[in-house]
Amino acid sequence: MTKLAVIALLVGGSAAAQENERPILVISAAATPGAAGGSLGVFRQEGRLRYGFSALVTAGDSSWAGASLDARWSFLQGPFTPYVGLGLGAFSAHRGGVDLGIQPTAAAEAGIEFHRFFAGARALVPLTSRSSGVAEHDVPGAGDPALLAQFGFRI
Repeated sequence: MTKLAVIALLVGGSAAAQENERPILVISAAATPGAAGGSLGVFRQEGRLRYGFSALVTAGDSSWAGASLDARWSFLQGPFTPYVGLGLGAFSAHRGGVDLGIQPTAAAEAGIEFHRFFAGARALVPLTSRSSGVAEHDVPGAGDPALLAQFGFRI
């Protein structure tokens, strides 16, 4: 199931990137206590809505690696605007040396954008959690979320 989710994300992201003659490249840095990393995304913009595909990698005590299909809504038309965003993807998480495997993950973000620069916060919430015991497996329910501070720019 997780392989299918990863393939669907890759196909959806490439389709979103191919539709636009001039894709928007977004580069950002992300940090949380005990981890730091970066994100790279390809997006299409339709008015105040921006949607596309992004990949995120962090390293440290709590590391995340994965990709998601994301959408971001800007509240104002102009050089300065607050924004909110949602996403759905597949991420591999490691915490304190424990491999939590690849899990479907929801993403939510909010922040402010000024011209091509932005700063805000991004939350990653696994949609499953890892059971403990002899036969570990994924069980329904939200896992341990990660809250990341992010800043970046778009090209």
